[in-house]
Amino acid sequence: MEEKNIKLTLSYDGTDFTGFQFQTNSRTIEGELTKAISAINKTETTICCAGRTDSGVHAEGQVVNFFTTKNNMGERNWFMALNSMLPKDIRILKCEFMPIAFHARRSAIYREYWYNIVNNDSISALQQRYFSHFPFFKLNEQLLEEYGSILIGEHDFSAFCCANDASESKNRYIHSIKVERQDNIITIKIIANAFLQHMIRIIVGTMLKLHKENEPKEEMQKILLSCDRNMAGSTYYPKGLTFKKVYYDESILKKHYNVPRRTFLEE
Repeated sequence: MEEKNIKLTLSYDGTDFTGFQFQTNSRTIEGELTKAISAINKTETTICCAGRTDSGVHAEGQVVNFFTTKNNMGERNWFMALNSMLPKDIRILKCEFMPIAFHARRSAIYREYWYNIVNNDSISALQQRYFSHFPFFKLNEQLLEEYGSILIGEHDFSAFCCANDASESKNRYIHSIKVERQDNIITIKIIANAFLQHMIRIIVGTMLKLHKENEPKEEMQKILLSCDRNMAGSTYYPKGLTFKKVYYDESILKKHYNVPRRTFLEE
C-alpha cells in the first residue's frame, strides 16, 4: 500500500500539559496526538515535531508529521477526525499531504517564538494563562531590544541553557530579536534556527534582570562569552511563551525577513 506523509499544523494551550514530549503517567501533547493518530491509523504511530515545548508553554504554529497507509482518507478527513478525537486544548489548524522526504524537524529552516509580558501593576484574570506579569517597573522596549541585539548571530549559548540540555553542540544561530509594546503588553519575538532547552526563557530572564539593574548592554556580551549559566538571569515563567511558527519555505522567509538560509543545527 502507498505510504503518505502527513503534516499537521497545530495550536495548544500548554497550561495543563507536562510538555510536548511523551512521559509515562503524565499528560503530554505527544501522548494525546499519538493516541488519536494511532486510533485512526489502527496501528501504533510515531510522530515527529518541529520543536519540543516545555511544560506550560503554548503553541500557535507547532508542526508535526507522521506516516499512514490509509489511502481512503483525504486531508480534510484527517483534519475532521483528529479534531473530533483530540481534547479541546489541542486543535489541528491545518492538515497537508507532503513529499515522503519532508521531516517536521530536519526540514525546518527557522522557528519563531513570542514571549508576552503584562507590564502593569495588575494583570487581568483572563491573561493569567498566557502572559507573564512584570509589575511596578516600566519596561523600555528599545533598551530590551538592545540587550537582545548582542545575541544575534551564531554563538555558543551555553550560558542560556539548562544543565539538563543534552545537545552535543550548544551553538545556535539567532536571526532576530524584536521587542514591541502595545499599551501595557511587551512582546519579545525571537527567530532562530533552533533552540536549546529553556534558552528563550533564560534569555528573557536575563534581559529583564539587566534592565531592572540598569546594566549596559556590554554586560550581555560578557554573559554570552562566559558560557556560564550562573552569570545569566533566571529561567522566566513558561506561561508567557508561545511557539508561533516554523519556516520551511525559504522564499517566504526572505520576503518577510530578508535573511539567507542557514545550515540547520541539530536540536
